[in-house]
Amino acid sequence: MNIRIKKNDYVQPTEVRESVVQDICDIMLDYTDKSLSMTVFAKDNAMYLATMKSGSYKTIAHQTSNVTYDYERIHSCEMDAAFKAFQDAGYHIYADKDKKTRNTTYRFSKKPVMWGIQSKTVEFDMFID
Repeated sequence: MNIRIKKNDYVQPTEVRESVVQDICDIMLDYTDKSLSMTVFAKDNAMYLATMKSGSYKTIAHQTSNVTYDYERIHSCEMDAAFKAFQDAGYHIYADKDKKTRNTTYRFSKKPVMWGIQSKTVEFDMFID
């Protein structure tokens, strides 16, 4: 057989944009010790830095449908860098992984214990590229 198929040219991003990591850290600080969490959906492997067009508010989004925001795709390496920087600064991240859906919900705190659970170093291990 003589099958011709174009070679897969996908390359996972490895460049960490400092401004994106800073924005992610700022959002995590805004969520710290509040009833706010960040969920990463395993089947929707995309996350965006959503900035209100007025520039007054930033958040993490999973889709780009709200026209009042500008969106910038976040890469796995940037989330991992933000998690490391956040924890290096003395903050704590708690991960709750749903075994059925494989979604992960992250909560952020200044305290080393949340809901009776001792914190441990959390790496961002979801694929969002």
